[in-house]
Amino acid sequence: MSFETWYKEIPIVTRCYLTISVLTTAACYFDLISPFSLYLNYRLIFEKYEVSIRNVKTSMTLEQIWRVFTNFFFFGMPSLDFVFHMYFL
Repeated sequence: MSFETWYKEIPIVTRCYLTISVLTTAACYFDLISPFSLYLNYRLIFEKYEVSIRNVKTSMTLEQIWRVFTNFFFFGMPSLDFVFHMYFL
């Protein structure tokens, strides 16, 4: 059985979850995104901050809503543990 045949036989939800998880892990491995921008942090999602940019204080809301979803797609850097996580999906 080829990889393409195996991949297309996986149920659609599992296939999407597997693909997004592998892409997210690859993006972190190649330093395209930081793993610290993926973890779930309620303060960064819901609270209002006062941000200082070049000594000018502005009040802004950091709505980092992607953190609610992306924490489910990152399983750590590529390793044997990551392979087992993907296998048991």
